[in-house]
Formats: sequence, structure tokens, C-alpha cells
Amino acid sequence: MSATPEAQRGSRPAPRYKLSSPVEVLVQRRIPGERLLMDIEGSGSILDISESGAALSLNIAAEEGDGIIIYAEGIGRFLGLVVRTFDGGIGVAFSLSHRNREIIRSRIAAALDGVPYFRLGRERSALRVRYNIESSARIGARAEPIPCRIEDMSKSGCLVQCAEQPPLGEYVMIGILRGTVVRLTPTGFAIEFIRREHKEREPVKLNEVSKTSR
Repeated sequence: MSATPEAQRGSRPAPRYKLSSPVEVLVQRRIPGERLLMDIEGSGSILDISESGAALSLNIAAEEGDGIIIYAEGIGRFLGLVVRTFDGGIGVAFSLSHRNREIIRSRIAAALDGVPYFRLGRERSALRVRYNIESSARIGARAEPIPCRIEDMSKSGCLVQCAEQPPLGEYVMIGILRGTVVRLTPTGFAIEFIRREHKEREPVKLNEVSKTSR
């Protein structure tokens, strides 16, 4: 991976850097008048990137308003929204908290120094185990939990069947599990667990997952 820093200041909220990093993407487009989403997979490369967004060159067409999940080699996974299109690419705004922006800054710095944070696809390789667990989910700041069912789970996340579809990046709590929404499905959503810093992750106990959050 070649990396040449090119900070561009001015009207943009954060410095942007030139990175020649391969990416895989999943574009999610809502079908008009329906609850279903259309998933479009593609690949390409980063044109430039900052802590708040990126410009990508892709082999698929994306539209303004599409949700997008980006797997970037040497940097990691990003959630975002397509905010503009141009000849040969798209502009994406990331859906990140202030803390996650700091993490992204460190990943970009590592990539510029030629020290990849991790390799493309590592987050997608975790073994998933099928479950059928009745539970309840608290979505965002909502006080009342809603019924849900965990369909499968890995050490990095889980697939949830639910009558509601939170927006990408929304915080979700299911029993002792904490995560953010990274993908929407026709029957619910998938979440990525929030990693605990500076300590080993405790093993998940199924009876604790199945408890409702009261």
C-alpha cells in the first residue's frame, strides 16, 4: 500500500490525506415504498480520507443517500452515508462518535507510516454460530425495550431479527451485549460489539443474553 500525506485545509472540517488503499464496500439502498433493502457489493480504492469522511473510486454505482459499509485495507471498517457523487467516484461522510474519530485518526496515521492497523477482511472472518435466542433490545436513548431474536453470533457481532430497523451507527443494547448497527436486513439488523479497552472480553453467557433489560 502506498501512502502520501496531502492535507487539504480550508472549507473541509478535517485534514484529508491521499491513500492508495484497496476497499471492499457494501452499499445499502432502500427500495422505494418497501421495508426491504437492496445490498450492492463492490470494490475499489480510497482517493483521500479524513476522520470525517472519504472519497472513493468504485466499480459500482452509488447514489446520494445510500448507506455504505467500507472495509479498507490497513485501516478497518467504516459506516457512512454517500453525500455526493462525481465522475469516477463518490464522497462519503462517516457515522462516528468523537471517540471513534480519535481512533480513526490513529489508524490513518499508522497507514501513512506504512504500519497497517489490520488487514482487509479480518473483521469479516470471525466464525458465526447459529442461535435462536428470544431477547429484547434497547435502541439508542429509547427507554422501552422492544422484542427481538438473536439469529447468529460471533465474537465480533450478531444478527438480530426485529420489527424495527435502527439507523446505521445507532447504539443498541441486548441484555449484556453492547454494540452499534452496521447493517440492515429485510428482517432486522446486524450489530458490531463495542470492544472493551485494556481488558480481556468476558465470555458471553447465553442465559444473560436472553434476559430482558429492565
